[in-house]
Amino acid sequence: MRSAKGQFIVEGMIAMGIIVSSVLGIFSLAVSALRTSSVVTDQFIAANLAAEGLEVTKNILDSNVVRGAAWNHDFSESKCFEVQYDAADIGNDLKPCDDERAFEKTRFLNIDNNNLYSYDSGEPTIFKRWIVITPISSYKIRATATVAWRDPRHPTTLSSSTIATDFVGWRAE
Repeated sequence: MRSAKGQFIVEGMIAMGIIVSSVLGIFSLAVSALRTSSVVTDQFIAANLAAEGLEVTKNILDSNVVRGAAWNHDFSESKCFEVQYDAADIGNDLKPCDDERAFEKTRFLNIDNNNLYSYDSGEPTIFKRWIVITPISSYKIRATATVAWRDPRHPTTLSSSTIATDFVGWRAE
């Protein structure tokens, strides 16, 4: 009779160990999923901010034509500049413009109550954006938009998202 009681305690301890191990495994998986979700969210925002930077650059090129200026006015030499969604022209040249130096020179983007990113108002974010213009010929320029950030959990690592496109001055004579 005594051995049956002891056996019940041993079986109970083994069952508790299995349950605790599986619950800890589930919690570990959930924490890992949350971390991954945060990284993917940052990458998604950065990719869209980079695409917006190229779109603003395109709008500036188009507005040059509308104003009667050369299609590549202010874009005829290599430049590195900040840009936001309502920019009418390019900002100050940030040369030299490799990723580390540009990251140190540019300002953090802010997000306002309308979920618009700008340098003017709103809550500071972890993102910085710059555009690099490289003239290829008198009819073609390459624009490269980079958005970089340092994850607060890993402040020594510079993460970035970069997209590039070529603009052709098909209206140019």
